[in-house]
Amino acid sequence: MSIAYKKLIMARPTKFIEFKLCKSCNRNLNYKNFRIVKPLASGPNKGKLVAWTDIKGGKRFRRCKDCEVTKSRDRYLDNPIPQMLSNSRIRAQKKGIPHTIDGRILFKKIWPKDNIYAQY
Repeated sequence: MSIAYKKLIMARPTKFIEFKLCKSCNRNLNYKNFRIVKPLASGPNKGKLVAWTDIKGGKRFRRCKDCEVTKSRDRYLDNPIPQMLSNSRIRAQKKGIPHTIDGRILFKKIWPKDNIYAQY
């Protein structure tokens, strides 16, 4: 890319958008239905905001909050072990005891083979 082309791209004015199409559910929603983006913490673009701009100048995610909740719920239902391990690690840290549970042990020895557990 030439320097003149880069300057042309960088000089484009920002579009301030009030209503945005959610890429997951294909609904046109108000910008308040999208979560605010924080700057990237690592990588070559550290500190940059990678998102679209709302009417107040804030940066927002491309998926609406409802779609994010649905996706995380589905991911948990498919495999709850990572969340269970994270929660047990946090509990162990609060109590000051070592966390020695491994995901493979949990999956092989404790998790039911048919992926259905008893609910009392």
